[in-house]
Amino acid sequence: SRRVFDHYRDDVVVQPYVAGRNVRASFLGLKPDTGVEALGIAFVESGGDFQTMADSMALYGDSGQAARDAGTYAEPELEQAAASQPAADRAIRAIAQELIAGLGLKDVFSVDFRVEADDTVHLIEFEVCPGLPCFDFRDYCRRQWSMSLADAMAETATSRLKA
Repeated sequence: SRRVFDHYRDDVVVQPYVAGRNVRASFLGLKPDTGVEALGIAFVESGGDFQTMADSMALYGDSGQAARDAGTYAEPELEQAAASQPAADRAIRAIAQELIAGLGLKDVFSVDFRVEADDTVHLIEFEVCPGLPCFDFRDYCRRQWSMSLADAMAETATSRLKA
């Protein structure tokens, strides 16, 4: 990190490489009592070991539209974690339950993990304001709630206003 600081004059966080696959756990509580059973847990397969900034930029906003116009837009494939690694799926649900109980997460959030082949789960980050229009959240709403993202968000808001 000293070499980076000497070159860029800024601090960095250096983390060890974690082998495995990227997992996104998405949550939208349609009703106030929705629990961890509604968590959508999917491996995110972007064609590489991890999603780069260029990959991310090609999915969002103006840069996403430019990728569509150029014919290079490609959403990562999502594979339900329980299908191939059910033990990791259970571990992720347990971690999410701790986040819900300990931090009061509710309504909407997402959690990113790396999962090793032996089902070891590494928490990378959680977001209390995830990128909802993102490909994975749209897929989650279709799979979990059989709704479009817009309809699921409207249903969630309506249930909170009635509460």
